[in-house]
Amino acid sequence: MEAKKIEKILGISESNSAEKYLREAIVRTHTGRWPMWRAVRLKVADGRILEIAQLVRSNGSPPFYVLRWSAKPIALVMIPCRSLRSAARTFRIEAAAPPLRS
Repeated sequence: MEAKKIEKILGISESNSAEKYLREAIVRTHTGRWPMWRAVRLKVADGRILEIAQLVRSNGSPPFYVLRWSAKPIALVMIPCRSLRSAARTFRIEAAAPPLRS
């Protein structure tokens, strides 16, 4: 995904510094000359950001991850998946789960 499309999906306000930092971190890891992740699916719900991402240079590690980004507290949870199908299943489970309290 391109930076503009990611920013549009995220819809994070500029006024909150934690959300702004999180948005910049997501865009930075997905775009540019050496992106780390390639976004397959991105969803914002219940104050958290869920994503299916493909690791660009895997070097033997699992190629797909379900990423759970959080602004309060700033956190990233990475769940490794061996295939896109298992990542989609994990994504559905994570999306249905209630958000964690901070």
